[in-house]
Amino acid sequence: MQSYRILGRKGEGTFSEVFKAQDKNSKTLVAIKCMKKRFSSMEQVNNLREIQSIRRLQSHPNIVKFIHVLFDRSSGSLALVFELMGMNLYDLIKSRKDYLPEEQIAYLMYQILKGLEHIHNSGMLHRDIKPENLLINLEDNTLKIADFGSARSGRGNGPFTEYISTRWYRAPECLLTNGCYKSKMDIWSVGCVFFELCTLYPLFPGSNELDQIHRIHSVLGTPPLGDLFWFKAAGQHGLVDCVPRTGSGLAALVPNLSACGMNLMTKLLAYNECERSTAKEALRHPYFKRFREMDLTQGSGRRRHHHRSSKRATLELNERSLRDTLKKPTISARDPPTEKFMRTSIQHSSIAQELHREYQLPYIGTPPLEVNSSSNITVNCSCKHSRIHSSKLEELTNISNLNFSDKKKRRHSLPKI
Repeated sequence: MQSYRILGRKGEGTFSEVFKAQDKNSKTLVAIKCMKKRFSSMEQVNNLREIQSIRRLQSHPNIVKFIHVLFDRSSGSLALVFELMGMNLYDLIKSRKDYLPEEQIAYLMYQILKGLEHIHNSGMLHRDIKPENLLINLEDNTLKIADFGSARSGRGNGPFTEYISTRWYRAPECLLTNGCYKSKMDIWSVGCVFFELCTLYPLFPGSNELDQIHRIHSVLGTPPLGDLFWFKAAGQHGLVDCVPRTGSGLAALVPNLSACGMNLMTKLLAYNECERSTAKEALRHPYFKRFREMDLTQGSGRRRHHHRSSKRATLELNERSLRDTLKKPTISARDPPTEKFMRTSIQHSSIAQELHREYQLPYIGTPPLEVNSSSNITVNCSCKHSRIHSSKLEELTNISNLNFSDKKKRRHSLPKI
């Protein structure tokens, strides 16, 4: 911690405190998460599930960037250094006096699902998606998923730990079963966040698990009997016994959301996880069509830039090779062109001409070798040994099928690119 200057506290949770700090050397602003638990060794630190998860999930634009670990062996204190983001979604929602524009909501949701898709594709469950763990920069509406303290591998059939995720964002299968949940528990949480972004208040703010179930049923209604029987078989809480009821529905609670957005929200908040969308499926929803097209355009631009850069590098390489070839004494009256020279010259000439045509670049110095339609080669000879006696010209032409034009010496100089 000696290399950082603490600037203030950003927040506090059950297991940690987060501080805003500045690197004393680089002056970079960072967020330092100080763990309240003490650790006895670096091995114990490396086995921490949060560290393993965040290292595994790096290199995605919608996952918060992890910088390094600060561990003090003498005190056992541990801190994790992350990039600093402007605020979290909870702060944004709390600060609003009027609704967020739906375009902004859609873009934030798109980024949440992109990050979550990466998490699930990596075989992980986040298990604590909520506004406080979704960090944003308002300047460009960039969103990143943070806090992997509850994350774990999603491989296997469970049962997993029951008491995960903040209650308000906990899926029915997490509330009603003995840990029988999979990656779609995160999708339910995303649906709850979606509702909160649209209305500026939480969807199911239950005071306890029983109240949580009742609130879910009051909106979505009770599930079909087949689903209830499955919950009873997989659970042991006695919370499944309930009076059948029809909920108010989501649409009545979100009048400002478009029909397309409501369709997506319904798919994210399906009571039965088998009917709930995956992150990949949700990203294909028409609600995100514009952002998918933007990604394709930007991706195509990056690929074109990479392709053009590669072509330019090839152009530079071949121009240098061609220059080196032309610098050599290539032909004399007593030494007709060898097969290797002819083959190399034709190759360099074809490549250089093709790349010059593609980029429409002017030739600098002497133009490269030109291949005509009859496969004859016109060589601009520039070396002092390349002047051919007229008595030998016809003989060489017959041997190699080459036409030579003798021109004044030119300096073959190619600029460094």
